[in-house]
Amino acid sequence: MSFSRRDFFRYSFVMGASVALSACGRPVEHGLVSQFQMPEYRLPAQPRYWATSCGECRGGCGLSVKTVENRAIKVEGIPEHPVSKGKACMAAQSALQDIYHPDRLDRVLKAGKPAEWPAAIKDLSRQLAKENDQPLFIVRRLQGTQGGLIAELARRTSGKIWLLDVPGALTERRVIKALTGQARLPFYKLEEADYAVTFGGDFFEQYPLRYEWAYGEFRQGRSSERRRMGRGTLIAVSSRMSRSCASADRWLPVRPGTEGWVAVAVGNLLAEAGKGGGSWPAWARSITLEQAAAASGLDPELIQRLANRLANARSPLVIAGRSLGENGAASLYAVHALNMMLRGTIDTYEPDLLIPPATAAAGAGETPVPAATPGGPAPAATPTPGATPAAGETPAPTATPTPGASPSPGAVPTPGASPTPAAIPPGEEATAVAPVTMPGVENLLVTTEEALAHLSSGNCGSVYVIDADPAYVLPAKSGFAEALKKARKRYAFVLMQNATSQLCDWTLPTNSWLESWGDQRISSPDGEIYNLRQPVVRPVRQFEQSRPLLDVVLQAMTEGGAQGIAATGGRALVQGNLPRDRWQSIVIRGGIWEPVSDEWEGYKRRMISPPPAARNPGNPPAGYSPWDALEPLAVASWPTEAPKAEMVLVPFESRLGADGSLANRSWHQELPDPMTTVVWDTWIELNPKVCEKLHVKRFDVVRVSSLADPGLSIEAPCFPNPGLHPEAVAIPVGGGHEHYGDYAKAGRNPFSIVNPAFQQGTGEIAWTATRVKVEKTGGYQFMATHDSRVFDLPRHILPD
Repeated sequence: MSFSRRDFFRYSFVMGASVALSACGRPVEHGLVSQFQMPEYRLPAQPRYWATSCGECRGGCGLSVKTVENRAIKVEGIPEHPVSKGKACMAAQSALQDIYHPDRLDRVLKAGKPAEWPAAIKDLSRQLAKENDQPLFIVRRLQGTQGGLIAELARRTSGKIWLLDVPGALTERRVIKALTGQARLPFYKLEEADYAVTFGGDFFEQYPLRYEWAYGEFRQGRSSERRRMGRGTLIAVSSRMSRSCASADRWLPVRPGTEGWVAVAVGNLLAEAGKGGGSWPAWARSITLEQAAAASGLDPELIQRLANRLANARSPLVIAGRSLGENGAASLYAVHALNMMLRGTIDTYEPDLLIPPATAAAGAGETPVPAATPGGPAPAATPTPGATPAAGETPAPTATPTPGASPSPGAVPTPGASPTPAAIPPGEEATAVAPVTMPGVENLLVTTEEALAHLSSGNCGSVYVIDADPAYVLPAKSGFAEALKKARKRYAFVLMQNATSQLCDWTLPTNSWLESWGDQRISSPDGEIYNLRQPVVRPVRQFEQSRPLLDVVLQAMTEGGAQGIAATGGRALVQGNLPRDRWQSIVIRGGIWEPVSDEWEGYKRRMISPPPAARNPGNPPAGYSPWDALEPLAVASWPTEAPKAEMVLVPFESRLGADGSLANRSWHQELPDPMTTVVWDTWIELNPKVCEKLHVKRFDVVRVSSLADPGLSIEAPCFPNPGLHPEAVAIPVGGGHEHYGDYAKAGRNPFSIVNPAFQQGTGEIAWTATRVKVEKTGGYQFMATHDSRVFDLPRHILPD
């Protein structure tokens, strides 16, 4: 048989095609995986985007979370949100670690031993049913529907609420109420200023993300008004060069806690020049320029020049830091009074309005919304009758909008498309939610001093610790641990075990804010904002014992016979104060807010953004401010005694958060400190002149001891810092946990050596009033820094 060349090519092509086609078949092991539960609109590995709001701080940033098969993998800001403006801070980015953290609490604990939820709910319901239990609620955040429920619980049980917001804003609220009549927080319009002075205010580290954008506008804004004003000038007055001070045009180092002295001197000079129309307080005029210069350590000529520049500025601005010394309240008053003198007003906002729980069921005629699985995200679209998501899967949107078209509820934008909100059809205008009040909650808030006294009295029947750790934050000599044990019942609602939960009878695992329903109501010059927080994922299998806080509390109240609250779950509670016919639009948008224009960075440049709402959600629900009942903190005199020349402990906020709540995240531990580039450790900053006097060098271990109690001390490597006043000993806070996971054990806790003294007239801890002694130990500990190579190399750039 002859085999021609043509036959060879023919058979070769046939065999090659056979091999190629056989490879297209599905392997047997793939065929064994059942796909019958997979919704027809869901494709494997197809990403979904969920609009929500950040729960890390009170800033209220609108976020978009990207999920793939019930796994949250990326967080970004919503470009049109008036607060985040398309950005997300490092705390929001690292929040994903809380979902999958290996040290996360995975079971209910009773006295440190495993227990079950039914027993915990039964015990909790009995305690909440007591009308005169006089409990104490310890919380990190009090806002929105969750804050309203906590306030309602405290009212029903004759309890008190201790807002452990370190370093605290209660004092600043009282000061601003004395000046403006409203107990709100300052809202600095940095983007509109041409000359700004910050008195200890590190707006990059201490304030919401909005100020990052405002600083960019302040320096090189694109608006026509900004261009006419030119590049803004920033002056920083503080004892330590922070990130904000490093970004300033000039830094004026002062003694720790004396920023208020400089503000008083500047105010006196402006008042003498006729500024303010007599609004400057009379008691401040007793302080002379020479006294302020001697107290702060600044040259009188610098203070005079600072006053002249503020007087001649077109749009001056003064930013107050969180003055935490013994005269912190007086310093805050002086700085805010200076701002009122220059601007004629103090711009304020309220990010912590409470939304009272709805007391009636939804009215007839309202559009029903499909119920979600407890703890799971809300369906973004109406599902096909009879279809249910696969186990462990997040309900997904159903459609992708056409560019330029109005997205349907639950739609997800195609990258590169710019969806346009649809107008409200005639006759369907959104109606405002009726104003609400919360009678009986005016005097629920207590200061740190009052909370400790209430615990020590023995009258406190129960304590509820909600995502807080006062045992770590408070000074070791504050007596909190001993006072807590006097309460008859102690409950901790936490994501992870901490120092306080170790002291509680019951430890209940709660969901992350990425797994829970919640909201936030903000009233600010940027507009009236309502942020909706929805669960973007469900807890993974090993943490399925955790539950949303709202669900736990509502179930306990229901079993205890509580009356008057219609909702039985977190989602229903949040939805109770919203117009149900606008619910789907609110979920898609992530709240109710007026979008901001973003011409130069639109949706087509964003790969992770939800579309605007298909319909106008209406007006935000009315909020209630529990802070209105605070007593104004008016200052009648100024402490005439100048501070002594002593070493003062200056605990400062680090990448781990002021209260150390971020220390359990390895992503944060690996972030270099902006000023020292140190990672994974705690260090002690000293001025180079002090280091030379003590004969210590970089990474030499030093001991810092409290002069009031020499037994309180910590040891850590020394880091010489020329951006530090010689009388300041600066230590970052947030490290050195004993019960917050393995990652949080790195470093030391400077709170442990703080003298438990209170600011005058406030009842809050004076964090920068501890006099200390610094000693060389002879030890050496190398720290991981990003600038070690520069110091190790021999340099002959400048002569000695």
